[in-house]
Amino acid sequence: MPHLHTLFRFAIVALLIAAAPILTYCQAPSSCTQALYFYELKQYSQALTLYDQCLMDHPNDGVMYYNRGKTWYQLGYIDKALIDFEAAIKLTPSFTQSYYALSEHFLTQKEEVNALKWISLLISNYPSLANAYNLRGWIYFNFNKTQLAFNDFDKAITLDSLNASAYNNRGSARYQLQNIEAASTNDLLLAKADLVQALRLDPTLPNLHRNLGFIELSLSNFNVADSLLTIAETMNPTDAMVYYYRGLLFTKTDRLDAALNEMNKALQQYPNLAIAWLAKGQLQYQKRQYSNALSSLKSGLLADTKLEPTFYYEMARACAAQFERESMLGFLKLAYKYGYFDKLAHKQAYFKEPIFQHFNKWGPYQSFVKDLRGI
Repeated sequence: MPHLHTLFRFAIVALLIAAAPILTYCQAPSSCTQALYFYELKQYSQALTLYDQCLMDHPNDGVMYYNRGKTWYQLGYIDKALIDFEAAIKLTPSFTQSYYALSEHFLTQKEEVNALKWISLLISNYPSLANAYNLRGWIYFNFNKTQLAFNDFDKAITLDSLNASAYNNRGSARYQLQNIEAASTNDLLLAKADLVQALRLDPTLPNLHRNLGFIELSLSNFNVADSLLTIAETMNPTDAMVYYYRGLLFTKTDRLDAALNEMNKALQQYPNLAIAWLAKGQLQYQKRQYSNALSSLKSGLLADTKLEPTFYYEMARACAAQFERESMLGFLKLAYKYGYFDKLAHKQAYFKEPIFQHFNKWGPYQSFVKDLRGI
């Protein structure tokens, strides 16, 4: 199973830019109140016109700048939204949503410096905000600063032991530190403890049932995993990862047709989900649908090159099964070139793979094997 870092990293934290409420004051002037009304109706152009009027009347109101920034964001004018968020901080530095909005925007854009700039400024000004440490921890984790990330998750939980999101993020991060298939039982149990605590505190948290379902799957608690993934699908039927995980569950319990169906559902939701293409190809290989497997693997390679070595190896297997020895050898050489055999486990599995043994007497293949063995 491949690394799932990228897939999880931007899926677990619900963006405040999209989800946080537009805010107003109890005694706000009518133009501001009407702007809020139209925003809630998703009539963003009308809301924007009214926020312009609101800010002409109240040019020092940072909260209204934040509200207009949210409106610009919904209309797709990101640069203008960012300007309004910054103005909100200058005018009303105690209003925290503006810092979160800027940090989370830059996180989605993979701009580490700017993402950290605004959340660190918030922490500097208000060092007791658990949510700020939680978000900064997730930013650190996205940019591979794992120790700093866990320090911040721990700090968030210390400041607020009821912070469900911090438990969810820390638990999710625990099993993403390595190739998940190699995660130790202890790592999985630590992750489970955090996710269970998050579930107790806030069962509505996005992706929580899905994440916990994957942990239970990894611990071979298949019935529990199935129940959690069923809940996750009900909560978010467009989440491709729910179907992918259920596909893994069915694969582990030898329900190959059901597993293949789930992988197809995952790809319907997210056609560029490379790991689902990989799993689909492997399932088709198991069902001896070799041509279909090769087609799926090629689609996955086009979707995401991060798994390139694994795709090449699996494509070599599919070609070997069809006795297409030239293509097989070409894909094996590409897998070798891009580091697939750098892992001892991969090399050992390859030498034990029966499908390749049919070619032991073929000269070019013998030369490849000798190179791989270092002979």
